[in-house]
Amino acid sequence: MSLAIIATREIGMIDPYQQYSRPSSNDFAYRNNHAKYESDTKEFEQLSERYEHLSEKAWVKDYTIGHIQFTLLRQKLVKLIEFGEFTGNVMSDNYRLHYKDIEDAQNLKEFFLHSDCDGELGTEQIEVLNKHMQQHSDAILNSGEPGIIKFAEFVKKSVEENVCWKFI
Repeated sequence: MSLAIIATREIGMIDPYQQYSRPSSNDFAYRNNHAKYESDTKEFEQLSERYEHLSEKAWVKDYTIGHIQFTLLRQKLVKLIEFGEFTGNVMSDNYRLHYKDIEDAQNLKEFFLHSDCDGELGTEQIEVLNKHMQQHSDAILNSGEPGIIKFAEFVKKSVEENVCWKFI
């Protein structure tokens, strides 16, 4: 099982499949009003097509990694950027993040403690993460960890494109 982080631009539109139900000819409201059913179906399809088109244009890049590898990556990265360290059993969710009390602490915590199953991470958190990764780029490059180096490139590209992340 793996995690995908999708870097996308905001499209300003909610997924019609999440917000609405596709019209069904079996619905009571359409039983005696076939024209309304056809009209609503056409409107739903237009919304869906528009959403799909905007979503395709919004996609920038994705990063795929296993859940355990992502946990280990964050565990190593928190030390490499000298923000803190995880203690306890990270694999069993019985852990704590001990971190420096710095100006960007909240934004960094949002990344390091973010669920790796779902949710989103905003551009501000990604920019702060990138700033700290750039400040410690020598340590990241010298870590010998191809996964961390690849992730650093993904973070940098995300900032350049001003995108947010969706965890799926």
